[in-house]
Amino acid sequence: MLLLRGRHDMTFPVSLVEPSLDLIPRARAVVLDNAGHIPHVDDPDGYLHAVREFLGRVLWIFT
Repeated sequence: MLLLRGRHDMTFPVSLVEPSLDLIPRARAVVLDNAGHIPHVDDPDGYLHAVREFLGRVLWIFT
């Protein structure tokens, strides 16, 4: 699971990332510094980079 957060998200604050990772041991987290609640709109390049990197790792594991 990828937890992709915007650092300036006021709805689900970035402070929830660490407790979430504790509850989901195999999850990975990425915090985009220049994004808020809608990271794919606020930082589309950073969002796509994070998703591509995550999928590349996941697909490598299952091949």
